[in-house]
Amino acid sequence: MVPAVFSKNRDRLLDSDIAQKFFVRVLEQAEGANLISDEHFSVDGTLIEAWASQKSFQRKDREEQPPKDDPGNPAVNFHGEKRSNDTHESATDPEARLARKSGGHESKLAYCGNVMIENRNGLVVDMELLQPGGTAERDAAMLMAERIEGIGRVTIAADKGYDTKDFVGVMRDLNVTPHVAQNDKRRGGSAIDGRTTRHDGYQVSLRKRKRIEEVFGWLKTVGMLRKTRHRGVFKVGWVFTFAAAAYNLVRMRTLLFPAVQSAQVRGEVCPNAEIQSVLATYPPQGYFRTSLISPKRRWTAKHDSPNYFFSSLLKRAYDAVASTDGTRFLVERL
Repeated sequence: MVPAVFSKNRDRLLDSDIAQKFFVRVLEQAEGANLISDEHFSVDGTLIEAWASQKSFQRKDREEQPPKDDPGNPAVNFHGEKRSNDTHESATDPEARLARKSGGHESKLAYCGNVMIENRNGLVVDMELLQPGGTAERDAAMLMAERIEGIGRVTIAADKGYDTKDFVGVMRDLNVTPHVAQNDKRRGGSAIDGRTTRHDGYQVSLRKRKRIEEVFGWLKTVGMLRKTRHRGVFKVGWVFTFAAAAYNLVRMRTLLFPAVQSAQVRGEVCPNAEIQSVLATYPPQGYFRTSLISPKRRWTAKHDSPNYFFSSLLKRAYDAVASTDGTRFLVERL
């Protein structure tokens, strides 16, 4: 069977590691725009459901038996059977692992997607996709911490799941200050002591680390990674990297081009002191849209005479805000 052109091009993209190169170029643009912090980071992981069903999770030493009913979709009764990753594997995706995020949640075949964000604007600076396991998230955090460039000390924030002596010790050996949430209920107590918690930056990092959930929310909804459509660690990681780069592009658009700027480019923006002189350049009649733009509010209306409008409603609106908060006046002819 001759492979299709799409399959050939897909293999070329996989072999050339285009996803990682694309992610690096996007990150370079963010660094050029001074959007990335090189000192403070946060890490976390999430489960990405594999493209395999529970029926496919079968014993490794099973004997091939012809299906008794439907050959395409045979009935499988695994209730009461003890199943684990040591004795079972998926016939559809052998690299997927049975895992659950926490107690009380159902187990499912999945991969463990991990990201590292910088704390200034919440942009993804690194990612790692591994097979789920008891230490997968901490292992991924160690790998990403080793790849941080520079020789200065940095901070990495994380939740209580990372509060272990081994993880904290490795972080400190890597010249990283672990701003990990304390797990006082863990046997032996928390591995984080007063050397870390006494600093104000520790509390700031714990607040900032919650922004990583915004990344996971976008990746699983807009990025369509709640359930992957690929099989194998390599291909799922490839798509995971592309999705992280796409998230950064969307986030950079918001940071570099705020919504208020889209209104300014359509009209004439002037400092507050020059409002009257600008209004005098327009004819006394005709429809105009006059807007008072501030960082927190915006008023817009259509009117026959901008001078009349400014002398009434807009003047009262302008007096309601401080003139030093960056408020600007916009006039557009319709």
